[in-house]
Amino acid sequence: MNGYTTKGIIKKKENKGPPLSFFSNFINRTVIVKNLLKKENSIDLFNRMKVEFSTGEIGFIDGNFGNSGKIKITKENNEEFSEIIQKKYKKPKKGETRETGSDTGSPVTVNLIFYKNVANSKKAIFQ
Repeated sequence: MNGYTTKGIIKKKENKGPPLSFFSNFINRTVIVKNLLKKENSIDLFNRMKVEFSTGEIGFIDGNFGNSGKIKITKENNEEFSEIIQKKYKKPKKGETRETGSDTGSPVTVNLIFYKNVANSKKAIFQ
């Protein structure tokens, strides 16, 4: 998909970022990711785009979190995130400590792949 088309030049882009924390309540389950997009980027262009975790899970961008460029990731149909993500990134309650050690494994990353029409003046992006 990289190259020339009848409507312009399409460029493949790939952004990666580490999860920061995991939130869960009765309504939704959310992973907060930092450094996936620049702070200046309009989140409206990326809203509902598919992202893939290094664990193989698929999620969707569900808006920004705060003003520092952090992004909320949710799963379709409010599915559970894997135990790895929940244990590693859930904030501990008072008196508890976050699990660390060999059972947590390598760090999890979030990968966003999209295509950008560089020749278009609107700089349209799509997946």
